[in-house]
Amino acid sequence: MKNLRTMVVLVGLVVLVAMIPVVAQVGGSTGSAIEVKFNAKTAFYVGNKLMQPGEYEFRNGGGLAADTCRFEGKGKNQAVAQCHMANVTGVTKELEVTFSKINGKLYVDTIKFPTEHEGNSTMTFKIEPSSSEAAAEKAAAPKK
Repeated sequence: MKNLRTMVVLVGLVVLVAMIPVVAQVGGSTGSAIEVKFNAKTAFYVGNKLMQPGEYEFRNGGGLAADTCRFEGKGKNQAVAQCHMANVTGVTKELEVTFSKINGKLYVDTIKFPTEHEGNSTMTFKIEPSSSEAAAEKAAAPKK
């Protein structure tokens, strides 16, 4: 009987130790992730990071903070930026990535997702400007 009790305790410990990595992986995801791919035909900036032309994946959620967006391309083309999500009225038929030009440089501005079903609003991510981007925009603004 003593051997049976020892075996049960050992099996319980093995199961507990085996479950810790699984719980850590599941617990690391704070909600569903939003991931989309887009193709940039020209170089652009995400904050201070120059991103080369090519295929990129935009990601929000899935372990990232709700106000954090990640842009990932091939090699070292990766950047993280502050962003916020909003619903905008209007219909978008396909993914739209818009850029703003500041002092001759293109900065990613918004990402609009296709309108779902028969709705009349579109989920949009607005990328917050970095401090240097905001300073450049202020310097480029007409003086009053």
